[in-house]
Amino acid sequence: MAVVALSGCSPSTPTTTPAKPSPQRATASPSPGPDKTRAEVTADLRVAGQDLGTYTDLNPRLAPGACMVSARRLSGRVLTMRDAQLAARRLQQRGWKLGRVKPETIALRSGEWHAALAALEISGQNRASELAPYKGALVLTATGSCGRR
Repeated sequence: MAVVALSGCSPSTPTTTPAKPSPQRATASPSPGPDKTRAEVTADLRVAGQDLGTYTDLNPRLAPGACMVSARRLSGRVLTMRDAQLAARRLQQRGWKLGRVKPETIALRSGEWHAALAALEISGQNRASELAPYKGALVLTATGSCGRR
């Protein structure tokens, strides 16, 4: 299972939407400048995981005031680091700089925001009821500075 999480300064409500193939979303123009807002980072992470599974906004589960963004894509297939690399390339197209690449995670940076991507297999014995129909996940997480805008 891969997880990408981003944090922000204000709490939000968790949402889940099914993944729909959309070439326009994956090629949307990058968010401006190095000093991205929490909303821009959230949009970047959403686009990065496009077509890789059902999107879940995990921000409502974060502590209020956390300057972080967190999301995941749940898939009916096992997601691999190749999927995480695709998401990383999409973030690079939106202005993110590639950082350390490890066998299990990919780090990126945009201004004061730091993101981590991971693809994970959801094993049958570890599936909670909400994860039961899924075999893989992409986790997207970012932490940064929310005080600028």
